[in-house]
Formats: sequence, structure tokens, C-alpha cells
Amino acid sequence: MKEKDYSMFFEKLKSKSTAQYLRATAFSRADGVDFDGAISEQMFFDEFYFNTNAAEKLKTEILNNINGTELRLNILIGYSGCGKTTFMHHLLREKEYARFFFDMEIGIDNRMADPILTKIANELESIIMDDLINGGNIFLNLYTVFFSQNYSIFHLVTTYIDLNRTITKMLTAFFEDKQYDNILKNIEANNEKSKIDLSTLIHTYLNQMQPLQLLGLYVLLDITEEIEYYKNHGKLNDNFGCVFCFDNLDNIDSIDKTKEFIKYTSEAWLEITTFFKLVNLNEYGIYGDILLKNYAIVLAMRETTYAKLTEHFSEISKRIIEEFPISEIYSKKNIISKRMQFLEINRSKISNTLYSDVDILNMLMNNSYIERNVFALFNNSYNTAVSTITLIASQNRDLLQEYKKISELKNRRYYKGANGIVLRLLFDYFKRKKYFDEKYLNLLNFGNEEKYLFSPARLILTYINNCRDEVCLYDIFKFFEGILDVEDVADIIDKIYLLRFTDWRHLLTFNKYPPKDDNGLKSQLDLYYSGRPIAECRSEYAKLEITCAGRMYLNTMSTNYEFFASRLFGDTYKPLFSDDNLLMEKGKYKFECQIAGVLKVVEGCCIHMCQADQDICEKKGWTAQDLYKSELTFENYQRDSTSNSRSESVRQFHTERIIFSHIGYINVYRQYVLNNNLLKDPVEKTNFNKSLVEFISQYLLLYEKLDIKSEVNPKVARELNEQVKAICNSKYTDFITPIETAKYRKQFER
Repeated sequence: MKEKDYSMFFEKLKSKSTAQYLRATAFSRADGVDFDGAISEQMFFDEFYFNTNAAEKLKTEILNNINGTELRLNILIGYSGCGKTTFMHHLLREKEYARFFFDMEIGIDNRMADPILTKIANELESIIMDDLINGGNIFLNLYTVFFSQNYSIFHLVTTYIDLNRTITKMLTAFFEDKQYDNILKNIEANNEKSKIDLSTLIHTYLNQMQPLQLLGLYVLLDITEEIEYYKNHGKLNDNFGCVFCFDNLDNIDSIDKTKEFIKYTSEAWLEITTFFKLVNLNEYGIYGDILLKNYAIVLAMRETTYAKLTEHFSEISKRIIEEFPISEIYSKKNIISKRMQFLEINRSKISNTLYSDVDILNMLMNNSYIERNVFALFNNSYNTAVSTITLIASQNRDLLQEYKKISELKNRRYYKGANGIVLRLLFDYFKRKKYFDEKYLNLLNFGNEEKYLFSPARLILTYINNCRDEVCLYDIFKFFEGILDVEDVADIIDKIYLLRFTDWRHLLTFNKYPPKDDNGLKSQLDLYYSGRPIAECRSEYAKLEITCAGRMYLNTMSTNYEFFASRLFGDTYKPLFSDDNLLMEKGKYKFECQIAGVLKVVEGCCIHMCQADQDICEKKGWTAQDLYKSELTFENYQRDSTSNSRSESVRQFHTERIIFSHIGYINVYRQYVLNNNLLKDPVEKTNFNKSLVEFISQYLLLYEKLDIKSEVNPKVARELNEQVKAICNSKYTDFITPIETAKYRKQFER
């Protein structure tokens, strides 16, 4: 077998970053990830692509849809960077059709009235130019078969495709009026200006065509090529057909332009479908069923773009559109592992820095928690997550070596501390990027706002999360009346959504966006203030849903010890499980200074949130039980330990979640240090144990002082207090007893 020549790729690799290598693709030029053309499609699928069962299943589903009896608009929907483009090319390799791939990332002029249509016309112009310069066989056959030879076919063309006769005019000008003759003669004489004249003439006719004529002309040209193949070979080409692909539609700067494109494309496709059903080209082995099964349209766009379009779909569009969610079909762990394998095979051609960086990332991804939760924090955007994580990893090699040291202990409890190191690095990065300040989440004051005693962003996200489905913006406005000003609700939602432009991601998304969004949600506020009965205007409101990044924020970030430590200290202190925290500072261990600071902040949060809970109950006329059962109290589903399926739901107040989350984390840190001889001296170990147990006691005291408690935690607190008491009675020489519930312990015994 001939050895594959990747010499150009390896030469380009010398000047590329780790993130660029991990994102390397043949299908995008952004940020140089195509290595300046050094990655071919074949190389990509041979060396870098890792297929999954989910991708294969979705591919089969779409191919079955394409091979149906009706033409469909197949729309791939997913978060930014989740693999839509890669999947589209994977799909096309299966079909092996001639395909027209319109990449809106390249060559789009948004100044045009219709940039998408302009791009289609420009590419069609190139095809016709090439054919005419090389003899015009396709153009001639197009005219002969569809416009002059058979009146019944000509009638179908002009009825369903060329309604305004613009294609007919173009062909008539060429074959009957001979407008092209002098230009083509000059081209034969190598007159370069004549090529410009030919382009101008073709452009003039294409510019007069409607979307139906442009798409229809593409189809007719493709069928004409197949007829020529049939004449020469006595059979149809195995790859007969065409898939029209429109990728990166998000790059169109106006949602109205994309909306119009969807509208006129769906309407045009229905006309083309009807033409296919009626046309008879049996003398060339072509008939309706063949055409219906071999032509298709596939579009790809972000879920946020699609959300803005759905309300504008006509009944025609709705009838033929098929949606395919694609955000989570690829395993990020396996993508990185595949690229690590490529480096190992070509080790002699790879720099030590690149090899080391990718090895670290590969190590992190072998931790299922990191793979599952860190990527979810970025809404499963591979590109965004990898770019951020590689940057953080390159700047924190020492801490990631500590992560590796803890992970190699193979103790499932201690993984919590290893994971905490990675989460802390991310939180510190987000803080430096100002994602926690007023512009987005307003989290840096720990609920001590001048106006509100809690984080409005967290409360709104909790409400949306607990609704378990999309939520009408009207219902959010209505629910928070008396708790938050309506203007603040709109402003906060808009700011959280603006995170989509950052290298974090948005925590909520719009399944249906308001028609006018230039001024945030002003149009929605105006609608709400109009007082119109909701029964008559509900459809005019935006629909929202929490994203996986939003769920990660609520489930993991908002109560996490390292999240509090990051917001309070930044990188002044290392993550709790770092060896650095066992060093002395002003007569105390660093971990003592750090935990004491976090504990003080948590105490302040509890005071403010308890007051806020009372205020909410007063304003809503609720009892404490009403608040507990409301959408403001975080609800999480426990998983059955044997079947791993959802079982009971558990509700907890936010204060409780913080307290018990921190206790669990500090207890694991205690066990990690004591059980791994990180402190050698018995007196040091006893003092260490005493210090951490006293911190945990103070957290438990905070819990006891809470005015409002959920149903699940009193038993937990009693159990933890008994363990604390046992350790205290040993004069803190008991290094074995964990401070955790039997239920928590059980998960490590399976």
C-alpha cells in the first residue's frame, strides 16, 4: 500500500497551536484550522474522524428521509461547534452524490439584499461559464431536452420551474438570438476581456431569476449531465442525484434574510417535487421515483438561529421541514483520543510541547466526569471547550500534574478533589473574563445586591429549569411580579443570552425568539404592558428553555466550593486539593485562610437568602411549604443506584445545597490528606483534623440556624453531627470516621 503523504500537514503543524490541532478539519478555514488546505477530506476521515453509534443512527434516519417519496428540507440543528459541518460531510460521503455545498462561512456579502441567493447565483454562474468555455455540451443538452425537443416536458418546466420564463430567455438568447456568439469567438481567440463580457451577460440573466428558477436550473443542469452519461454508457451514473447543502447559515447577519431563504426554498422545493412526479424521461432511464429519491436539501444552523425562524415558518414550510438535533452525537473524549493516536503514530514528526499538551487533554478526557460535565458547561461546543481548556491547561501545568497525581490514586472519592482542580481553573478563567459581573450574571457580590438579596439570574434559571420544558416569557414575567421588576427580568434574560457571544456559552436559549430583538426584549415588555389577554397573544411571546450549560450552572457551579473560592479569591489561593494549601501563611495553613473566607461568605449568603425567602413568601402570600413546592426551589432527580434511571425528585433550598455541598467537599479533602500521609507528624495530623472538623461543625451550625428547611436534610444533619461528635470525643485522633451519610457512602461501595 502506498504510504500516505502528509508532509505538507506536518510542515504547517509547526506553526499551529494545540487548540488548532485538536480542532483541525478539512471543512472550515476559520482560525486556520484547515491548515491552509493541507488537510484533505480523505485525510480528515482517515486520521481525525471518530464515528459514533449516534452519528450512524442519525445518518441512517436522514438518508431514509432523503430517499422518500417527497422532497424535504432537512435541517441539522445544534449548538455552535458541536459537529454539524463534520456530520454533513460524513452524510454526503455515504451518498457520494455530486453535491452543491454552499458554505456561508466563506464568500458571503451581507451588504447584498439577499446574500444567500447571490451566492447561489454566483456559483451557478461559474458552472455555466465553465461549460460554455469548454464547448457548452451541458448547456446544449439542457436546451434540447427540456426547452425544444418535447413540448410536454417544456410545458412542465415552464409550469413548475420556469414560471417567469427567465431560464427560457437565457437559452433563447444563446441558441436562437445568438447573443453569445461574438463573445465565445473572442474567448476562443484568447481575448481575456471576453470572459468578463460572458460573465456579465450570464449574470444579467441569473440576476433576473427568482429562487425557484435558480434552484430549478441547478436541478435541470444536473439531470442533463446524467442524461449525457446515460447516452454514453447506456445506464445511469451510480451517483445520480444531488444534495444541496447550506452550511453556517448563522453567518447571515439578518434573521429576516434567513427567514426569507427558508420560505422561498421550501416553496420552490414543492414546485420541483411536483415537476419530478410528472416528468417522463424514461428514454434515459429517468422517472419520478428516481428523481424523488436522489435529490435533497440539507441545511445546518445553530439552535439559536433556528429558534428565531420557527415562528415565521409558513404552513408550506412546516409541511416539508424535518428537524434533526445534532448537539450530542459525537464523543469529545474519542475525538481527542483519535488525535492523540495520530501523534503517537507520528511521534518523530511532532514537537514535545504539542505532544505534552494533547496528552494532558487526553488524560482529562479519560475522566468521565470531566468529559461529561466540562463540555456540558460549554453547551457541548467542542471548538469552544477545546480552545478554552487547552489555553487553561497550557498555563497551569503544575496544577494539572497535581490533578494527575490525585487521579492515579484510583479512589472514587478523591476524584471529587481532582475534578475540583479543573473546575476551579475554569471558574478562575470565567472570572477573569468578567462573566460573573453585572454585564452577564451579576454574581460577584454573593447575593448582596443593593436591590435584591439574592441572585436574580440564578432564580430565573431555577424557575425555567424546574418547568422541565420550554417556558413562555409571559409566564416568567407574571410569575416574578412582586419578586423582580419586569424590566429587570427582561434585562437579566437578555444578558444571560448574550453569553452566547463569549468563550463560555449562553445558559438559556430561545426556542422561539421575539420578532423584534434589536433592543433586547423591549418588544416583549411592550406586549406585556399592553394588557392584552394572554389567550389572544400567547403566540407572540418568546419561548425559552434552559441549556445544558444552564443546568450545569445550577447543578454544579452555583453551590460548588471552588466556585465560591474563585469568586472570593480568584487565583490568590490554589484549588483546595492543591499541595500549596498545606503551606503556612501568617501562622496558619493556607487551607484554613481559604475555608474561613468562604465560610464567612456562605454565612452572609444564608442571612440574605433567608430574608429573601421571607420577603418572597410575604409578597406572594405563600407559606414556607408553598415556597418549598414552588418553581423557585431547586428540584433535582435522584438516580436509582441499581438501574441508573430517574426515580424520586428531591427539592432543596439553595442555602441547604451550598452548605451540604461544601461539607461534602471539605470532608473528602480531610480524608484525602489524612489517608495519604500528606502530613507526617501525628500532631500536625491531629491539628489538621481538628481544624477541618470545626469548619464542618460551623457549616452544620449554619444549617441549624436556617429558618426554612427542606424535608430531606434534617436526617442528614443529624447523621453528620453524630460523626462530628465521635471525632471530637477522640480528641481529633480519629482519622478514619468519614463525615458523610450512609447513602453517600453506599455509592462508593458498589
